[in-house]
Amino acid sequence: MKNIRYILFVCFLPFFMGCGDSTPEGYSISDDGLVYKFHEQNPGPKPGLGAQVTYHFSMRNEDNTLLTSSRLSGNPVKTIIPNRVRGSVMLRGVQMMSKGDSLTLRVSVDSLPRIPDGQNIKNYVFVDLKLLDFLPFDEFMKQQQRQDSIRRIKVVEIQKFGEEQKEILGERVKQYASGKLATQTAPSGLKYIIHKPGEGKPVVQQEPVFTHYIGMLKDGTVFDESFIKAKALEFRPGLGEVIKGWDEGIQFLKEGGEATLFIPAELGYGASGFGDKIPPNSEIIFFVQVAKVGH
Repeated sequence: MKNIRYILFVCFLPFFMGCGDSTPEGYSISDDGLVYKFHEQNPGPKPGLGAQVTYHFSMRNEDNTLLTSSRLSGNPVKTIIPNRVRGSVMLRGVQMMSKGDSLTLRVSVDSLPRIPDGQNIKNYVFVDLKLLDFLPFDEFMKQQQRQDSIRRIKVVEIQKFGEEQKEILGERVKQYASGKLATQTAPSGLKYIIHKPGEGKPVVQQEPVFTHYIGMLKDGTVFDESFIKAKALEFRPGLGEVIKGWDEGIQFLKEGGEATLFIPAELGYGASGFGDKIPPNSEIIFFVQVAKVGH
């Protein structure tokens, strides 16, 4: 949270960087008033308005004490240069750079909107920038369009797969209700069929897992599903975030695995049921697909 406050604090420093100061040794002043010094300067294009930029930053006081840095988290800043960049020190500095460049900005304390709480800043702060990469506006927009197209295709594929599985599950439930379906039974009373064990990462207790599902009553009524929304359910097994039958059954699978779970009422919604969708003391059946394990 402290890093986020500093990012906002530095990004919106006002335009006048060092009004009334002479240029310090080794530094230059840009046409728009930035006091800067390059450490690495490469030939090549520079990011313009609308470009997506990826950079690291750090902020130091005059005695070189580190106040904050994106490197502390290991995650560089990735953002878009807005149409109004005039008041943003970091992004104005980034616009001066080519890919691979690094520079330092010196910011006068007199121009700071406020002094960060608990920090000893006398006259200046120093903002170090390293431009890792950027996408010009046109390329960024093309990338976004490609990604949007891929997402739309993926949504259709997920929904189509869900419709197919809904029909298959309906037939499976009919066989189960007639006693003609072979299942495995766990000591808890959970019955299940593993269709695909999965070949990816195993499901681990208390670690996030993303699961697609179709929930059906024994009469074939679908009471819930994720495929139509193309959004998998995220939960952590073993923490009681889902019903007991899910907690137990999902751990038979790895990423990419598929199974049907036949969950007795005592491992599901019990004597209370669930609203008007699941009657009291109902056995419920789920087709589940482990879409992803972990973030």
